[in-house]
Amino acid sequence: MRFGSDLHRHLVPEWALFYFPYNSLKLSFKTIVEHSIIQNTQPDFSDLYASISAAIDGLTALHQQQCECIDVVQAKLFQRQRLKPGGSSLPETYHSCSHEMEKSCSLEYSRKDIEKLQSFYRVNEQSVERMYGKIEKFCGSSGELHQKYKFEWTKRKILLQAGLLKLNGTLKEPLTSTNGTICCEKSVSIKMRCEEPSFGQAPPSEEEIFALKCAIQRDEPSVLAKLLGGFPSKNALASNTEALLYHLLELTMIHQSRCSAQYLLSEAFPSAGKMPDHNFLNRMITKVGQGHQNRDRSEQIQKENSLCESYLDGIDEQPLVLAVNRIYCDQKNNISARDYIGRLSLHYAALFGLESVCQTILHHASDQEQAASFIFSTDAQGYTPFHYAVIENRVAVARTFLDILMAENRTSGETKKDIMSKIQSLLNIAIRYQLDDIVTLLAVSQLYSGETSGHEESPLHVAAEIGRDDYLQTLLENGQMKNIDHVDALHGWSALFIVCIKGHRKATELLLKLGANQEIRDRRGWYTKEHAAFRGHFSLAELLKSYDTSQMTGGPASIPLRSDRTVSIPPPLDVDYVILNIGILQDGRQMNGVDLRMLSSDDKISTGTLPSVDISVSMGGSSVSHSVQLPILSDLVNEPLIFPMDTSSDSDLTFKFFCQGSSHETGNLVGSAATLLQSELDYFGTNRESLFRGRSIPILEKETSKLLGAVSFTFLIAKRFTGMGRPPSIESYIPEQSMQLVGHRGNNIGNIVF
Repeated sequence: MRFGSDLHRHLVPEWALFYFPYNSLKLSFKTIVEHSIIQNTQPDFSDLYASISAAIDGLTALHQQQCECIDVVQAKLFQRQRLKPGGSSLPETYHSCSHEMEKSCSLEYSRKDIEKLQSFYRVNEQSVERMYGKIEKFCGSSGELHQKYKFEWTKRKILLQAGLLKLNGTLKEPLTSTNGTICCEKSVSIKMRCEEPSFGQAPPSEEEIFALKCAIQRDEPSVLAKLLGGFPSKNALASNTEALLYHLLELTMIHQSRCSAQYLLSEAFPSAGKMPDHNFLNRMITKVGQGHQNRDRSEQIQKENSLCESYLDGIDEQPLVLAVNRIYCDQKNNISARDYIGRLSLHYAALFGLESVCQTILHHASDQEQAASFIFSTDAQGYTPFHYAVIENRVAVARTFLDILMAENRTSGETKKDIMSKIQSLLNIAIRYQLDDIVTLLAVSQLYSGETSGHEESPLHVAAEIGRDDYLQTLLENGQMKNIDHVDALHGWSALFIVCIKGHRKATELLLKLGANQEIRDRRGWYTKEHAAFRGHFSLAELLKSYDTSQMTGGPASIPLRSDRTVSIPPPLDVDYVILNIGILQDGRQMNGVDLRMLSSDDKISTGTLPSVDISVSMGGSSVSHSVQLPILSDLVNEPLIFPMDTSSDSDLTFKFFCQGSSHETGNLVGSAATLLQSELDYFGTNRESLFRGRSIPILEKETSKLLGAVSFTFLIAKRFTGMGRPPSIESYIPEQSMQLVGHRGNNIGNIVF
């Protein structure tokens, strides 16, 4: 149950609806098993297998869609970096500052997308494996139907892993450094454009290049017009000025030269018989947006020339707004034109948080309905401009979109319902990312119902899961009081159930203060008080009112007897054992056990790429080893790693880290950590051990022994008692019609009796 209850911590919020529905299918499995026990028949899992297969098809479709999109973006990026117009290779020394910043930003977004996809695969892979494991534990793995579906999943898993490996292989080139080396000479960017083959044999001189740059920097359109007027007659460039004009217009955006931009758009381009299109506009939006981002990294960039400095000063969007107005006025179809990954210009403006540009683009829509359709138009990755505004925490852009949608929301009821459903989905994303301003903005708008359908959760339930009482209060103060007792379709839990199960005291106090109903029973007949006590939240359970204990039906009293169809071989009692948990256990909770914040020079392990790391844990003198995947998706307090111990020598504990989902058989070892257990026990003298069993040891890189991070663990040596026989079955101690005790792990705290 801990794995399913903790899944929300590991979700990519925008893909929450596409994950394998582990909790739902686990409930179906339990229902089938309980029915078979009551009827004394063999369970029929055929419908469950079909549901598992359908869920795998859905997550595979999203996985492949994202892989294809990331692959296209990477191919386009490297093609743009390596080729000139016409196919000529650009010398590496000619990369301009803006060009390198664009490359760096694009690579960074690609890395983030790959990390999200790795996490998505990791969680789904673990969910599917656990689901099949439950079936195998109950009825074995020899059934023909089971083998058929398990084989299909194995093939699908290999396909998904291959897609991830391909993406990682195409992203070997590291992010370009933003320290100094990316900055070029002042005039090399223009000179590079002018020396391209399309400009003939007589490019502008150094003096003319410098004059053009100065005219744009000083925003002197008259000087710029005079310089451009002399080029056609002098250098025979009348038919080839388009590329130069494009680059000059880029510089007006970078240097924020409004008048120069106005001149180029209204006079220079029309004179050449050309106008920029949506592709150029997307590129300019990206450059200006990167300027916003690079301001936050100003301390990492050396201000060696004015071109780099222009990215770091205050960003003026007006030249870009002029370009939007001119391009859309001259070519109306540009507003709905899409690029190679299905994005509108509005997608890019929302992604980089350019509020004025978003407002200008939407102003050119024919009506409110078209503007709303642009806001919810999806690209190849399935994201809308509103998605980008929420995910990137662009509050001003989100407010602009809401203003338009609120106006559109006053039309037909069908449109209103559609908008409310989409806003609720975005609100759930914002809550999971814990974006305070976006959550407040969307909650106050009240453009959502708060109800649920299918596997989607309500905003109240999502806020309750993460324990944000401030989010709950904001939602309840803005129209959600009517849903305070709304229960989900899966377990029949209201928000009060969830906060009691998770142990969120402040959120529980808030819901009780606002009148949440405590008399609701979930699908299994449990009350909120029973859930809180059963999970050890005793102080929280005391906040909840008691009920009639004379009716011992439902809840813990109705847990059905289950027969264990598997035969387990008990471990030998004549040896010592080391019982180990990864992480530091404190107050019954497992803390973070592995910290890989350091980078490896070869394998580029980082916190964001943990889904590609496996741990092999072994002990000297023992043939037993355990494999653990990172990140650890469930609470392993009740699933410790157990090793038989050789008492003749000091036992060593070894952690080995493997990259890219490999194992010790492939030899792709990244780093390791080791320690001696018994030598560190006698802290307070011979045979006087500390009660604190936590240890942290460094992880060292395999080649250089550099520090990669640290692994923390808690261990206990269980020594044998001679002459002790196996205790009788626990059932002999439980008389019929006995009182039910709810609660455990009390640490000398009295249990609660119901």
